[in-house]
Amino acid sequence: MGFLQAFGWDSITVIINGEELDCETEPMLINGRTMLPVRDIFFEAFGTEVSYEAETKTVMGLKGDKVIVLTVGSNII
Repeated sequence: MGFLQAFGWDSITVIINGEELDCETEPMLINGRTMLPVRDIFFEAFGTEVSYEAETKTVMGLKGDKVIVLTVGSNII
């Protein structure tokens, strides 16, 4: 995929493979962790197809034969 950096002082700048990512939703710093918008990272930066299942609160990213599944509130990918 690529190399991801997030810097935060007054605002958070996300840089992937040397290029700044223009996020639709601003990244936030919560409890010392940088929270990034999944759609912007998956779709915009890596060209991944993204879907969301509201009933199960599951986000799925698909690119080629690779699948990433995230569930809102879970720390497991």
